[in-house]
Amino acid sequence: MNFTSSCIIFAKPNLLEFKSFEPMKSIIFRIPLALLLIATMLQGCVDRTVQIFEANVPVMQSWDDFRARTISMDTPQPLRVPGKIYVYDNLLLVNEVYKGVHFFDNSNPSAPSPIGFLPVHGNMDMAVRNDVLYLDNYTDLVSFDISDPANPRLLDRFNNAFQPINMHFIEGYNSGYPMAQFQATEGVIVGWEIKKTKDEIGGYYPSLFEIDVVMAGNSTGTVSQSNSSGIAGSMARFAVYQNYLYTLESSELTTYNISDGITLGSTLALNRNAETLFPAQGNLFIGTTTGMLIYSLNSPENPSFVSAYDHISACDPVVVDGNRAFVTLRTGNNCFGQVNALDVVDLTNLAQPQLLYTFPMTNPRGLGVADSLLFLCDGPDGLKIFNRNVEGAIPSNMLSNFGGIVANDVIPHNQVLILTSEEGIFQYSFADPQNVVQLSMIPVVN
Repeated sequence: MNFTSSCIIFAKPNLLEFKSFEPMKSIIFRIPLALLLIATMLQGCVDRTVQIFEANVPVMQSWDDFRARTISMDTPQPLRVPGKIYVYDNLLLVNEVYKGVHFFDNSNPSAPSPIGFLPVHGNMDMAVRNDVLYLDNYTDLVSFDISDPANPRLLDRFNNAFQPINMHFIEGYNSGYPMAQFQATEGVIVGWEIKKTKDEIGGYYPSLFEIDVVMAGNSTGTVSQSNSSGIAGSMARFAVYQNYLYTLESSELTTYNISDGITLGSTLALNRNAETLFPAQGNLFIGTTTGMLIYSLNSPENPSFVSAYDHISACDPVVVDGNRAFVTLRTGNNCFGQVNALDVVDLTNLAQPQLLYTFPMTNPRGLGVADSLLFLCDGPDGLKIFNRNVEGAIPSNMLSNFGGIVANDVIPHNQVLILTSEEGIFQYSFADPQNVVQLSMIPVVN
């Protein structure tokens, strides 16, 4: 790393004249301009130190170009960093973290067939209603017609629906190098390069999320008129109910009317660090770092607060079945959790949820329920399947444990369990709960 220090003053060798006019005489003083400038500027001269070093330099794209580009289906790509999963009819959708969505024909869970990869920069979440797929695209909310899954067609774009994604996770960033100075408002960061850069020490460095955002509507498109929505995992931040899409970001719940295009509805301040969103029985169950919030959807355009179930700080995915909520709490993440446990909560009175049981776990994450079964991803302990009929003894009623994987989230659907893990996407048949068998695996390629 090289350093230079300097203070430079420039002046022209001219004279500056001051004239004093008095009765009967005129006096002229001539002072060299260079001397005057030097005397003045030295008072405000501040020593600057400039460093030359290798750093992460952003590859930028203008906002206009980013939003005008064509997004079309690419050929199937290998799974590298799988994120959230979603099921819609015979489609299995798998998020590739911050890059887009893998499409699979899952009509035969024993042999899922890749359809293609939809590259959507900055994507993490998804939801489907009436053959329309909703995705986050960096700061924007976009929708695609997927009535022909092999050829998704962009319908709408709602600008600045979200804060920018964490810059450090964009492809090309190398944590072994510092970040170069740049103005985040110049455009979209589409990648990083390691280059020599020259910065002033003490100069301006952008915040990870420093971009001015203003909600703005956009053109609407024609949507399919089928009447169905898909199923998300317990880690989802998008949810669909009737003609509305709900998105969760940081401490805000936003409602969009999606009956015809994308129209902004209400935005609610939750006053908590919200993590997950689970719709059930005409309500939204929101997992936060300090508890579960319940919002009624009696007026779906304006969710209304019902109650809260509080706990110590921890990330807490939640799923609901009947009058029971199942909540996992874990350590070792950005939520600074202090326990690893499964909570069972009584929802008989939604206005006053009551904790029934707490069971210790290894490092629980996503979970799901189907009939008498509870499916729990216990991190490095893999997938655990419990009989939940005897609520007070759930850990003692474990039917299966698929170890050797780091399990993250699940979707039980039509007696098939879909699981996402660091190793890949697994599918299991639980038609016979006493004999759960693996059907297939889509591996992660490093």
